[in-house]
Amino acid sequence: MVWGPRRSRRHGTPRTRSILSTSRDIASICDGAKIWLERLTAVEETRLSGLLAEVPPHRLSEIGREFTLRLLMENRRRLLEGNET
Repeated sequence: MVWGPRRSRRHGTPRTRSILSTSRDIASICDGAKIWLERLTAVEETRLSGLLAEVPPHRLSEIGREFTLRLLMENRRRLLEGNET
């Protein structure tokens, strides 16, 4: 049997998994995931902002920096909160 992506019953399009769902699955089978999550708690917004500031403006606009920072921080929050339960 060949396995492919699961498809939505409603639209027939491939389903996407949330980062939280994927994180929970990995944590359940991998002891290293706990270490990774511990390290993730050390990631600070100011450090990420500094890293994004190093990207040349012709590669990433100011709006792109703000979007990327917010996306990273939201995913960090979701991963850490999702694994506290």
